[in-house]
Amino acid sequence: MEKIYRDSERRGFVRLERVTPIDYKVCKKKTFSKLIEGYTINISQNGLLCNIKEKVNKGDILWLSFDRQTLSIYEEIEKRVLIYQNGVVGKVVRIEPKKHGLYGIGIQFITRQENNLTNIYPKFYLGMAKKELKINIGVLGDGGWGTTLAVLLSKKGFKVTLWGAFKDNVSLIKKTRENKKFLPGIKIPKEIEITHDLESAFKEKDLIVLAIPSQFIREILIKIKHLGNLHKTIFLSVSKGIEIGSLKRISEIIHEELGRVKLAVLSGPTIAHEVALCIPTVAVVASNDEGVKKYLQGIFSTDRFRIYTSEDVPGVELGGSLKNIIAIACGISDGLGFGANTKAALLSRGLVEISRLGAAMGAKLSTFNGISGLGDLVTTCISSYSRNRSLGEQIGKGKTLKQIQAHMQMIAEGVPTAKSAYLLSLKFNVDMPIIKETYNVLYKNKPPFKALNDLMAREKKSE
Repeated sequence: MEKIYRDSERRGFVRLERVTPIDYKVCKKKTFSKLIEGYTINISQNGLLCNIKEKVNKGDILWLSFDRQTLSIYEEIEKRVLIYQNGVVGKVVRIEPKKHGLYGIGIQFITRQENNLTNIYPKFYLGMAKKELKINIGVLGDGGWGTTLAVLLSKKGFKVTLWGAFKDNVSLIKKTRENKKFLPGIKIPKEIEITHDLESAFKEKDLIVLAIPSQFIREILIKIKHLGNLHKTIFLSVSKGIEIGSLKRISEIIHEELGRVKLAVLSGPTIAHEVALCIPTVAVVASNDEGVKKYLQGIFSTDRFRIYTSEDVPGVELGGSLKNIIAIACGISDGLGFGANTKAALLSRGLVEISRLGAAMGAKLSTFNGISGLGDLVTTCISSYSRNRSLGEQIGKGKTLKQIQAHMQMIAEGVPTAKSAYLLSLKFNVDMPIIKETYNVLYKNKPPFKALNDLMAREKKSE
């Protein structure tokens, strides 16, 4: 690639600057903002970048010259979108031969926006042509996961507001710029607005991230449903749990309270502290709306946080919720002093139980072998950061659930979910012995050792 042209006044092509192509393999290893200074163009989602010195305006046409060999690599470039890092979004308008074996790729710039959205789904933005686009995000829930996502989004350049339910904790976070209660050791950028005012955290937001414990989310939804135009907002649930009583998944609760809003869920093996430390992590965002899930994939993706997409909302939610119960069982096993053999048995058979219930509730079996199923299950059952595994370990060592919860800073979602899952197994007539015995330990005061013996003494059967 040699030259870049602009035709602002439609009077012929004018040479601007020589541009320097950058190998996209390098781009994958570094963030765009650190890789290049100045004005950056991304052609196609594969990552071909070039650096230009002159600012691009709405209505301009850029012409990039390629030789035949280079062009062949980007055969489908006309189907892609070009996004200017500092604010101009454009699309390829045509490809035509030029002199000396070169091919010109013309990009018509159609709109402006303020954030660095290099990985955003093209169709979403093309549909918003000629509109000013400012991504304003509210994160409801200042627990470890909510705080982590607020930091991640802020570092990507988005305007973020973080809301917390506990006024004293919010005040402490604002003063110290650190969530010492739920995410110690991680500095919170000064650009993040931190508030206890639910209305200011919700109103005029393009995206609302719901990071609220499952048993309290309905209460918050009831409060926000009259605060603004819900249908202009995208809602993303990152909570993992099933409501006691209604036995509904989080997405079902959201639709029940807010109506048919734009909605997605995000789940996976995402220990908050590791994500906050930029340790490589993958997750999956699921939605029935193709544009919404691709849009969110772009919003959250970084060089250390890789997002996959799925259309299986029930499967992604159930995998993220039910694995917490198996993690408690694995923790109990650790507390009793059992070894890797026992944990492997609980993991493998636990995945079978999760898949059984998921299938009965309309989820795809393949989902449970993926990121939000097996991936999340393994992480939660082995990580020292896992609240559910740690709670189970203390139970295995002889403490009661009441004693443990009295000293826990954060909620272990597996405890209420165990009750919901047990009731769901009865409702759908699904055999779930591990979840049943975990429920008995948590809610019926069954001794952990007896629960394990009863699991091992069950009727002999084939796998």
